[in-house]
Amino acid sequence: MATQQRRIGSRSCDACRIRKVKCTEAAPCQRCVAAGVDCTFNKIQAQRGPRGLRARTLQQIQKATYQQQQPPPPLHPAGTTPGIPTESLIVRLCIYRLRLFPVWPIVAVEEVIGALNAEAKHDGTYVLAAALAAATMAQLKLDRFKDADINDSITAADFHNECLRRRGGLSSASASLDRIRTSFFLHIYHENQIPGGTESLLYLREAITLAQIMGLHRPSSYLALDRTEDRLRRRILWLLFATERGVAMLHRLPVVLRSAGELPPLDIEGSDDRPDVLPAFKRLVNLFWIFDQSRAFDILQQDGLDSGADGSDPLDLPASHEVLGALQRRLQEVSVAEVGDEGSDVQKADICTTRQWMQILIWRAMLRSGYWGGGSTAAAIAGPVQIAQQLLEDISRLPRTALEAHGPGLEFKIYEIASAVADSLNFSDPHPSDILLRLQRFLATSRGGNTNLAALLAARIAQSQLPPEVQQPELSYGAEETHIVEEITDDDDNDGRASGDSLDCPPSPWQSLVAAVELEQQSLTFPDSLADMAWLLPPDSTSSTPSANKE
Repeated sequence: MATQQRRIGSRSCDACRIRKVKCTEAAPCQRCVAAGVDCTFNKIQAQRGPRGLRARTLQQIQKATYQQQQPPPPLHPAGTTPGIPTESLIVRLCIYRLRLFPVWPIVAVEEVIGALNAEAKHDGTYVLAAALAAATMAQLKLDRFKDADINDSITAADFHNECLRRRGGLSSASASLDRIRTSFFLHIYHENQIPGGTESLLYLREAITLAQIMGLHRPSSYLALDRTEDRLRRRILWLLFATERGVAMLHRLPVVLRSAGELPPLDIEGSDDRPDVLPAFKRLVNLFWIFDQSRAFDILQQDGLDSGADGSDPLDLPASHEVLGALQRRLQEVSVAEVGDEGSDVQKADICTTRQWMQILIWRAMLRSGYWGGGSTAAAIAGPVQIAQQLLEDISRLPRTALEAHGPGLEFKIYEIASAVADSLNFSDPHPSDILLRLQRFLATSRGGNTNLAALLAARIAQSQLPPEVQQPELSYGAEETHIVEEITDDDDNDGRASGDSLDCPPSPWQSLVAAVELEQQSLTFPDSLADMAWLLPPDSTSSTPSANKE
């Protein structure tokens, strides 16, 4: 018997629907005929399922549709500091305020912190803070030595990269004091990475060019300024002046800011947030101003070139010697004790080291021109041994942190002084072994040890044919490290001292710095620290005298 299949879409008649009974679904249906009622299909069947969307379902659909239609949000919305919390910036700013403000007195930390915490944040201030944080950590080597005040792992490179990222989004249509200072601190950061490197020098030139665009070198541009901005502009200008002169003398570059006699003065009158800082800062600037006004800088720059090779007139040697002699006598009159209680230890370290380093440059220029060793001018000029002795006497009164605050710049100056002492050994009797040892100890331990400069100095000492006790100072070197000096010493011993009485000028340390990259590959290591100020103390008889002579 065939079964009747259910029809899809079938529906009951109106009477069966009301009575809720099964309908034969054919008009008239059997139940309507039996009941004697009309069989109709007038009522339209409603749609099956819910009559509408639930409120919750409708809300989810609308939210998903809205998110798909919106553009993706920016990676870092304006006013936020992704990856670098404001608290981390503030910690570095406080370290700068405590330790490095006397070196670079151009940032009011309280104002920067207030701007960082404000609701309407300014990108230029944030970029400046990131650059300053990178420079501070690099200068003090806080990446290598964890500071007790730092509880995060953000490195100087992290701050530098964040500064460049946010700096790229700023408008470059106009110059500003924030842009000048940002470029300057980027120079400091890169100078700590590769001294004299391209990026370091370019950022310094960028800061100077921005300052010139804003007219900081023109006295007339200060007439309508309020006292706070006037003071800040003068500090920035003279900091750039001193920095450029120092970098130019270290790395043999021409200068852009000329001349100091035409620049607006560094005014020290009026109230200041740090009255103890500016007088000593002016004394440091005055050292470079003396150099500039005496034309000694031009003489030293031209002395490094072949006379007339660059189209300039040959040097008038007698006149140049008189200028250099007068300049060194004037530098000898500048005493660190004159700073007294007005300056901080950090500034005193900079002044005394810069003053002695400048005298070394003068001595070397006199030596290269063959004027050393005769004449009243030469007799009045102090030699490297006397200069180094005065330096050690000055810095022995200062804490180690004051010296390390100046980073690689001071280390290069110490190296120049020690190198000149090694070069002058042909004229010195007896050999100043204790002076060289103490200077070498400084380079071996400063900020964890400048291995490049310490190795270069060891090579120069060996080339100068010192006795074994100086060639192998007891600085806790590893056994395998001393072979570098021994190999050079053996070569010198085989060659003999043919020109021991000669007054020929030794090689310039400017050229020796090129060897730093090669010497960096050597596995030369130095102790991380020495107890207290032991690195400045003269070596005792047991440490300076070799236990046995090596044959």
